Amino acid sequence: MITRETSPGKTVLVFDTPEDLAVHAARSFADYAAQCIRKQGSFFAALSGGKTPAKFFRELAKLGEEFEWEKIHLFQVDERMAPADHQDSNQAMIRESFVEPAGFPPEHFLPVPVQMDDAALAAQAYENSINMVLESVPSRPKRLDMILLGIGQDGHTASLFPEDPEFRQASSWVRSARSEHHAHQRVTLSLSFVSAASKVFFLITGQDKADMVRQILLETSPSLPASLVWKNAQQAVMALDRAAARAYLQIMA
Repeated sequence: MITRETSPGKTVLVFDTPEDLAVHAARSFADYAAQCIRKQGSFFAALSGGKTPAKFFRELAKLGEEFEWEKIHLFQVDERMAPADHQDSNQAMIRESFVEPAGFPPEHFLPVPVQMDDAALAAQAYENSINMVLESVPSRPKRLDMILLGIGQDGHTASLFPEDPEFRQASSWVRSARSEHHAHQRVTLSLSFVSAASKVFFLITGQDKADMVRQILLETSPSLPASLVWKNAQQAVMALDRAAARAYLQIMA
């Protein structure tokens, strides 16, 4: 593993394979959850969908016996407005690869209410639900402990798309989103809410992400959603396999 501290609070980790990355990320997630529970009695995190997180979820499920599930609540970073059993559904993937095999209490996984017809109304309902969970532990701050993210080749993260002129503007925690380049209407955590998390953890694999990783880490495209999250997060880790890190490592060699 290669470790680079790019700036205070920002760490880049490079692994030989996606499998190595998934194992390390699962271990880091478990350790950070335990740390938060010791400190504040709870752990609240938001999870992304996609191929790279699926490997992570399977590794995390193997650690199930280590967790104090009753003190953990999990949310979604974003979701397509598609049926919960649709092949494009993030919540279906999270349930199948983690919630069910790990024995995680299903009532502690709060999915986006995709059964609602309107994405804006679903976003408001989801924000209200997140707020109710956070308020259930009155001594803790109104932010998440960890947010798990990926990036797109266009620099989007969550469902914050660079072609959306309003992706920076939302003062709410959750917003609706749509892109002509991506299927379905979306519900997503807002830029401000994502950036306010105690820790942001990017999981990125594949050569097709290498150029975007380089742009984010070298700050050559500072206005992209993923770049803004990386810059503004209090604490951020970017975990890469060698394929995704290749362009960055070539410049930094």
